[in-house]
Amino acid sequence: ACVESDERRNMYTGIIALDANGEATVSMPKWMQSLNKDFTYQLTAIGGPGRDLYIATEIANNQFGIAGGRAGMKVSWTVTGVRHDAWAKAYPFTVENDKGVDRGKYLVPKLYGQPESKGGVIAPPSAQPVQTPADMRPAPQFQPTRFTPLPPGPNGSANPAPRQANTKTVSNRKK
Repeated sequence: ACVESDERRNMYTGIIALDANGEATVSMPKWMQSLNKDFTYQLTAIGGPGRDLYIATEIANNQFGIAGGRAGMKVSWTVTGVRHDAWAKAYPFTVENDKGVDRGKYLVPKLYGQPESKGGVIAPPSAQPVQTPADMRPAPQFQPTRFTPLPPGPNGSANPAPRQANTKTVSNRKK
C-alpha cells in the first residue's frame, strides 16, 4: 500500500458502533503511541448524518473517544500519526533530494515516452526490462477450478438450502 505524504505517517482505520449514549472508545494497537506522535483524526457517520460527531478524548493509553452521535450509529474512523521511532529518528524523511547532474532526467525514460538519452545515471530498481503498454504481454487467462455445482434451493431459487454440517472427526495420527 502507498499513501503519498511529505511526512512519514502511519494510518489506522476502523468502524465502530456507538453505545446507548452515542459514544465509543476505540482501542488502538498497544505499540501505537510508541511508534507515532502528532495524531490527526477523521470521523464519518455511516447510515445517516452525524453533524455532532467529535473526538471526545484524544489518544491516551492507546485509546481515543468518540461522542456526539446517535445510539447504535456506525462510525468510520481514521487516525494518522507521524512516526517517531528509533529508525525514523535515525533516518529522517527527505521529500526530495538534490539531483545534481540528474536534474531534469528520468529514472526510466521509456515509461514517459522519452528516449534513453533522457535517463539519469541511477539504474531502475529492477534488473528486468521495463515494459510499457505497447510491449506488454496479455495476462494469462483465468482457469476456473473444477467444482460440483450445488443443487438449486427451495422453489428453484439460486440459493441452495443450508447443508448439514459434516461432524465426522478425521485424525492424522498413526495407529
